[in-house]
Amino acid sequence: MNARGIYKEDQKLLMVQQYTKSRKLIWHFPGGTIDLDETPEQACVREWYEETGFTVEIVRFIGKFDRTYWYEVKIVGGSLHVDTSRPENADLVTARYVDIDDDSYFDEFTEPFRAMFRSS
Repeated sequence: MNARGIYKEDQKLLMVQQYTKSRKLIWHFPGGTIDLDETPEQACVREWYEETGFTVEIVRFIGKFDRTYWYEVKIVGGSLHVDTSRPENADLVTARYVDIDDDSYFDEFTEPFRAMFRSS
């Protein structure tokens, strides 16, 4: 199971660029695997810190789709920094705020969430 969080500021969403297991380079929302001793919310907060350097709080539960719990988050501390020297971040390349209207960052997995946040 996985947990991911979405953060919107103005008309931008924070996303991470990462390699999939098949080595395809994609943009996705920060998140990852839920450890055995964690709740989905705890995993989302931990993954956000590991992948972006930001401390976040859960704003609301969006839903569970496939094997992923989705949350809206708000940033409460930290600064944007991707530490690729951490073993758990070996698949990460970068993180950035992307324009919600820039189609080049979104695919069939992230598009439904962009649409949801575009209207909010």
